[in-house]
Amino acid sequence: MEGQGRRWRVGGARPVVALLLFIGVTVGFAFGVYHARHSGRDLSFAIVTYFLSVVLACCVAKLRQLRRDPAATAAERRRVRIGVWVISVALGTTVTSRVADAMPGLALKLVVWGVSVVLHGLVLYFLFVRRGAERCDAEDAGRGGLSPEERV
Repeated sequence: MEGQGRRWRVGGARPVVALLLFIGVTVGFAFGVYHARHSGRDLSFAIVTYFLSVVLACCVAKLRQLRRDPAATAAERRRVRIGVWVISVALGTTVTSRVADAMPGLALKLVVWGVSVVLHGLVLYFLFVRRGAERCDAEDAGRGGLSPEERV
């Protein structure tokens, strides 16, 4: 019974839910492209945001896969973590620039950029600097067949 539940899981979510989310994001992207078709800037924002979101989802899935693989090297996991961080910074900066442009005053624009910098710094901390970030990879790789009771 337990093995059946694991077989249907993909990246922590059931495949149907993941597929529906992907379809929802894609439909939203299509509407965004349709409404932005007359503005080159809006069109490029919609395309770049969708592309970066898909690449980020793929990199996060690869990182989760590497954390479960005992044969994966620490250097390989670190490279993928760097990729996740770089793509998340690119996506965050893209969205932040659009939100900051919509703000009426300089003070609000600076607040938006400040919040963005703090959030990117937190992601950097939790992915690389936090004590135990590497250990977390090793523990996840060694957990494979343990039940929830054994993990505690």
